[in-house]
Amino acid sequence: MIIFNQKTKVFTLSTKNTAYAFGILGDKLLTHIYWGKKLKNEINENWADDFVWRSHSAFDYGDYSTNYIPLEYPQYGGGDSRICAFSARFSDGGRVTKADFNSFEILEAKPDIEGLPSVYAEKGDNVQTLVVTLHDDLKNLDILLYYSVFEDFDAITRSVKIINSGEKMQIRSVLSASVDFFGAGESDIIHLDGSWARERFVTRQKIEGGNISVESGTGVSSSYYNPFIAVCDRTTTELSGNAYGFGFVYSGNFVAGCEKNTYDTVRAYMGINPREFEWVLENGQSFSSPEVILAYSPEGLSGMSRIFHKIIRERVCKGKFRDIERYALINNWEATYFDISEEKIVNIAKTAKKIGIDTMVLDDGWFGNRVDEKTGLGDWVENPEILPNGIDGLCKKINDLGMNFGLWFEPEMVSPNSNLYKLHPDWIIHTKGRTPSKIRHQYTLDLSRKDVCDYVENAVGAILKKANIGYVKWDMNRSMSEVGSAFQVSERQGEVMHRYMLGLYSILKNLNAKFPNVLFEACASGGARFDCGILQFMPQVWTSDDTDAVERVKIQYGT
Repeated sequence: MIIFNQKTKVFTLSTKNTAYAFGILGDKLLTHIYWGKKLKNEINENWADDFVWRSHSAFDYGDYSTNYIPLEYPQYGGGDSRICAFSARFSDGGRVTKADFNSFEILEAKPDIEGLPSVYAEKGDNVQTLVVTLHDDLKNLDILLYYSVFEDFDAITRSVKIINSGEKMQIRSVLSASVDFFGAGESDIIHLDGSWARERFVTRQKIEGGNISVESGTGVSSSYYNPFIAVCDRTTTELSGNAYGFGFVYSGNFVAGCEKNTYDTVRAYMGINPREFEWVLENGQSFSSPEVILAYSPEGLSGMSRIFHKIIRERVCKGKFRDIERYALINNWEATYFDISEEKIVNIAKTAKKIGIDTMVLDDGWFGNRVDEKTGLGDWVENPEILPNGIDGLCKKINDLGMNFGLWFEPEMVSPNSNLYKLHPDWIIHTKGRTPSKIRHQYTLDLSRKDVCDYVENAVGAILKKANIGYVKWDMNRSMSEVGSAFQVSERQGEVMHRYMLGLYSILKNLNAKFPNVLFEACASGGARFDCGILQFMPQVWTSDDTDAVERVKIQYGT
């Protein structure tokens, strides 16, 4: 439920058990007030008394200082010296933004975010969306803040849309959420870090003065840090205490963290990593940020986790596989590596069938000249020497055993030794004049280009049409380097990594629509792209390449 009190100028967003509130200070500044247990009474009209200007707090705003008060969406250059959520460079070289409260509307729906995955509502859900518009008069710029309240899920989502009705500008940072915990005192931040075969280990740190952040600049959400953080009291345990969670519905570069200032206010923030991001907006253009899921529980970390589990399973994941029991599958990779044949795969399937496995997955090596890891990626056609009866012939033999058939792809990559690369060397992520680095003997295709996206979608789709394929393992085995695009003009090179994600999401959305009976499982050198964005299109993710039962315990716990 969303309520605006005209007298107190306070917005209150209530779920079944929680409340989130912010107000309009001085008819201009959107100011965070509360996030926690559901309120029994409305916030009174004296809510701003705690935020009166402090001496030595720079740049007063009437009776208030932007460097002191808890801002709902902080912008660069207005006197707040903390980490900002939004910054831009305008055509005159200026970087200051002062977008104040302008208007709001309440929608009885959950709008989609163009080109991006997001939490969705189904018929019968108690969902409302608050859209608050901040306006910068000088630059004729609007910042739209979206808050969707999923009442029955005890969760709130946030995203941002920038609309430019003025001069040409370049967005430098556009975080999706920023929350100031005023006078937070003793608090901890929890994040999930790791590496290959050690993904999402839980790390808990005391929030001291200064900034603690986790981020990815690899082009994927990464195994190093997951796009999730939680803020909690120092006394919070698994079963009790306040826990505030932030989950990013995005699969690319991100930043998330907490900054504690001299007044003991903790600013938690999350969004696209500004370190590898720029976006040009001409007059009349707009930009939409990815979404953040906010979850609060007074029942400790387990209570917060259960909120995330429910909304991710039921309102992030989509399609027929969302609610059904998943396949028990066997994959041939570690049994055969590249030494594969139709006979070997059928024999593995026969043995697996005897112990109750219902799906046989053919891994790497079935296509092009893929005789080893140095060749063939990008050439998605069957190798007749390995599969004399083609994918369809092998699939029929597996189906005749009463089993499903699955197939491995790595569609985002290309080998230097491939027909695709020889035809289109400009189709890779690269910077003009620099030698592109090979990681795992391969390059990354430039999915910021529509022609490349069309090729990937059509190549994968052509194989899926050939046979009764029920499962796809979609792999991705390198990070990005020398990031640039032969297609994008110079001033838009900073957009490549985000445009790549938009291209990938478009491919996955279209393939899901064309092949609704195929279960897509995400993999990225194990669990290097395990996030709420990829889960929208692939409701199953390969958690880690480490399948040792003991070592897997901590990986499973963090995940």
